[in-house]
Amino acid sequence: MLNLNIVTTVQKKIIDRIIFTGENFNVTDDILKKSITLKNTKSLKNLLSENKNENFFCLNTFNSENEKIIFVNFKGNRSTIELQQLGGQVISKFKNNSDINIFFNSEEHKYENMFYNFFLGATLKKYSFLKYKTSIPEKKKR
Repeated sequence: MLNLNIVTTVQKKIIDRIIFTGENFNVTDDILKKSITLKNTKSLKNLLSENKNENFFCLNTFNSENEKIIFVNFKGNRSTIELQQLGGQVISKFKNNSDINIFFNSEEHKYENMFYNFFLGATLKKYSFLKYKTSIPEKKKR
């Protein structure tokens, strides 16, 4: 089951995170300090600005925890289906992990519907029908 935790600082037990940025990956230094354990945030901001036309940017840190951090470029003019597809694309980058920390660059209510559609797409992508799956008995060999 998918467990998305909206947090304000890094929780050591959960190493995977999604960070919502402004358009063109604009993100405040305060959010970077709270959400990432990396020391060099300036080079990270340069890397994000190089990829500013992408929908999201996946950063794998190969330190002791092998963190996976995904920055979501939250552009304003996206349709409902585009946001749901983006949520599915982003969440599929996390293989089998079920605990993911979420950080927001902005807490403005105008983005509320956008976040809802993003998380709906993410939840639908990770949903499993195993609970309702009918087991088919194997045929006996004669």
